[in-house]
Amino acid sequence: MAFPIAPLYDWVILKPIPENAYSPSGLIYIPDPARKRPRSGVVMARGPGKVSEKTGEHVDMAFKVGDTVHHGPWSGTPIKYEGEDYLMIKEIDVWLLEVEPA
Repeated sequence: MAFPIAPLYDWVILKPIPENAYSPSGLIYIPDPARKRPRSGVVMARGPGKVSEKTGEHVDMAFKVGDTVHHGPWSGTPIKYEGEDYLMIKEIDVWLLEVEPA
């Protein structure tokens, strides 16, 4: 099913992947205020891309819906849609794209 809202230009809507609530050993619980803001998410929707300022040609995005991406800790704008938390972020703020090993 397609996501019911679509961002424009080079904007992306991510479903944040929450950080684990326990330390790596699993012995210490980390309360919400002490946890870091999620820095990865699944692409739920994306805009068509942007137009190059130099050539005027359309430049498509480097990732597609369903990809897992990583971004800066304070990138984007949190939004709520139908009670769910999402993050609206520009393509340039995406640092890494998870790819399957060859």
